[in-house]
Amino acid sequence: MPPVADRPTYDVAVTDVGSQASGPMVVAVDASRRDADALTLARLLQPVLDAPIVVAHAHPYGRLGSLLDDGEHENLLRVVTDRVSEHVAEAGDAAR
Repeated sequence: MPPVADRPTYDVAVTDVGSQASGPMVVAVDASRRDADALTLARLLQPVLDAPIVVAHAHPYGRLGSLLDDGEHENLLRVVTDRVSEHVAEAGDAAR
C-alpha cells in the first residue's frame, strides 16, 4: 500500500446532521488494502455524526463447523479474529 502522502486526496463536503445519528457507524473490513480507506472515511464522518465507530468482519467459516470438532473450529475462529484485528490496527495506523 502506498504511503498516505502518496495516495490521491479528495475534497469531502459533509453537512452537519446534528444528532440525527441513531446508532454506531459500522465499518466493514475484509482484510484488503481498502480497509484503510474505509477507516479513514469513518474517522472523517465520526465527528459530524457523533457516532461511535464499530469495526466488523464477516466470515464464511461457520459452515466449516460441521467438518471440524469444537476445539478446531474455535481455534480457526480465534486465528481469523486475531489476524483481522492485527490487519485493522495496521490499516488504521496507515489511515492516520
